[in-house]
Amino acid sequence: MLNVDGFASIEVSDIDDGSYDDCQVASMVLDKTEFTLADVGDNTVTLSVTDNVGQTSKAQANVHVVEYPDLLIPNIITPNNDGYNDKWEITGVDHLRDYKLYIYNQAGTLVYSSDRYNNEWDGTKNGSILPKGTYYYFFINGNKKITGYINLIK
Repeated sequence: MLNVDGFASIEVSDIDDGSYDDCQVASMVLDKTEFTLADVGDNTVTLSVTDNVGQTSKAQANVHVVEYPDLLIPNIITPNNDGYNDKWEITGVDHLRDYKLYIYNQAGTLVYSSDRYNNEWDGTKNGSILPKGTYYYFFINGNKKITGYINLIK
């Protein structure tokens, strides 16, 4: 998936599924490791594996590139166990990777953080219910920072 800057990259380990050779593998090289908006859709990449004798084998894989998803970030949470807005749910976050989320109270105290948010924040800090009020979030994905507020209503 392209990040918010319209860029994605892959490594040999993303494609290779256990290459080996009796003469030992000398190198593994992908013919394409970087993708941009121009690459959205299916892309064929070739993995070339060369052994210590100089023999090369190639395998192809399909890399499907999708655009950075639109995030829908709500500004309300009502953790009252009625089944509605009991957790702060960001639509589209499940398609991302390599991001961080921080939530602070009005005094600037960190009340929640995550390196991989899965829509689990329920208005608590260390299991204790937080008071109603306004909280502030910082969502960082690569070079992009999204900030905003959350109203915690009981």
